[in-house]
Amino acid sequence: LDKRETGGLPNPYVKVQVSPNCESKHETRVQKKVQNPQFDETFVFHDVSPSSLSITTVHFDVLDCYEPDQHHLIGILDFSLTKADLFSDNDLWQDIVQHDDHQIRGGLGKVLFALRFLPTAGCLTVVNVIVMKARSLTPMTAGGSTNPYAKVSFLVDGKRVTKRKTVTLYGTMNPTWNSSCQFSVAMERLTNVSIVVSIMHCGKLGRHRGVGQVELGPNCRADSLGHRHWSDMLASPQQLITMWHPLTIYTKLPRRKKTLFSVILWCCISTFIDSVLSVVIDIFACGIIDIFAESVV
Repeated sequence: LDKRETGGLPNPYVKVQVSPNCESKHETRVQKKVQNPQFDETFVFHDVSPSSLSITTVHFDVLDCYEPDQHHLIGILDFSLTKADLFSDNDLWQDIVQHDDHQIRGGLGKVLFALRFLPTAGCLTVVNVIVMKARSLTPMTAGGSTNPYAKVSFLVDGKRVTKRKTVTLYGTMNPTWNSSCQFSVAMERLTNVSIVVSIMHCGKLGRHRGVGQVELGPNCRADSLGHRHWSDMLASPQQLITMWHPLTIYTKLPRRKKTLFSVILWCCISTFIDSVLSVVIDIFACGIIDIFAESVV
C-alpha cells in the first residue's frame, strides 16, 4: 500500500461484503503503521445459496484508519465468484482499484468529502457533510484554469429542498475547502433522501457552469461508490467516513415546487416591506419639506 499524503504509514483494515443477496458485512482488525498488512482472518456468509454463486460478487474495501472517527478509502476490489475455484486452497492475488489523487487521467476530476451520521434522541437526525478538496478538475477558462466552488444539495424524493456552498477559489484546478455543513431529516425519511455534491465554475459576469457532480444515497446503484459511502455512514454512527469520488457529468437538479402557503407568506412579507419603506420615505420627505420651509421663512 502507498504511504499517506503526509508521508506517514497507513493503518489499514478491510471491509468485506457479498452481493446481491447478503446484507451482512465483516471487517478485519486494524493493522498499525504498515504497508504490507497480514490479516489471516476468515469470514463466513450464510446467506449465499449454491444456485446464486454465478451472480455473486465479493466486495473488498481497503481503508486507512487515520483516527478513531476518521477513515479514508484506499482502494476497492469487486471479485466475481465465477472467476474462483471454490475447491482450491491456493492463495489468490488481485489488484485493488486505487483511490488517490493520481487516478484521474482525462476525466472531469475527483472530489474528496466526508459524511457523518449523527442520530439524536428526538425524531430528527443529522447528516454532516465535509467537502475537503478536489483534484484534476477540467479547465473551464481560456487560460486553462478553473474558479471552483462546491455546492452541496439535499434532496427529498428527488427534489432539492436546500443547499449549501463553499467559498470560490480562483485560478486553480486543485482546490482545498475543508468546508462543513449539515442537514436535518426525520429518521423515517432517510430512505427517501439523497445528497448531490456539485463542483461549479464561477465565470465572468456571475455566470456559473457545472464542472461535475457526485450523487450518493440509498437509492443509488447498489454497486456504486455513492451507495457504498452512504451505507458505510449509516453503519458507523458518529464516525467520519471519507472517500474520493470521480465526478460525473453535471445536470441541473429539479427544485421542490413552492406550496400555496409559502407563496402567500412571501406576498405578505413583500407587502409589509413595501408598506414600511413607503412610511419611511414619507417621513423623510416631510422632514425635508419642513426643513426647507423653515429655512425660507
